[in-house]
Amino acid sequence: MTPHDMQPSRFARSPAFGKSLRLASHTDPSNRWCAEGSATAEKLRRRAHFSQRVQVKLHDIEMSVRGILRGFGLKQNHTRFDRRIRELVAGHPSLAAIAESLLPVRVTLRREFARLEKQVRTMARIDDRARLSMSVPGAGPIVSLTFNAATKTRHASNHRSKLEPILA
Repeated sequence: MTPHDMQPSRFARSPAFGKSLRLASHTDPSNRWCAEGSATAEKLRRRAHFSQRVQVKLHDIEMSVRGILRGFGLKQNHTRFDRRIRELVAGHPSLAAIAESLLPVRVTLRREFARLEKQVRTMARIDDRARLSMSVPGAGPIVSLTFNAATKTRHASNHRSKLEPILA
């Protein structure tokens, strides 16, 4: 077991998030009954993965800006990111140029991440089974949508008795 396996990712929504992605893509050997190629599960998995990648890149941009400023002895707190960065770089022309190029990228990533998350929440709100699944502690919209998409296929009917307590 590697140290990476022992520590959960900072960006994972819940411990069940990775499990739901494996479930939808049929890569989890403990769940032989899940969908092998469900188009809905594949679409949800791609959307969840893309949303997570946008979130990671957003975090990378913020940490890059903070790291550049820290090299000059400037510290940024967590409140009002854009305004505080502009205040800190006001007296440094080279830092101002860097900040002015990175801040619009951050704004765009935040807007797109919010749009993707809203789409997923809307999809979960419409699906009755997903709303029921979200009542389980730790299961959010992505986990519930992915699980439901994976268990709706004909492959799930082979082990229906195992799923009855979950889907009831």
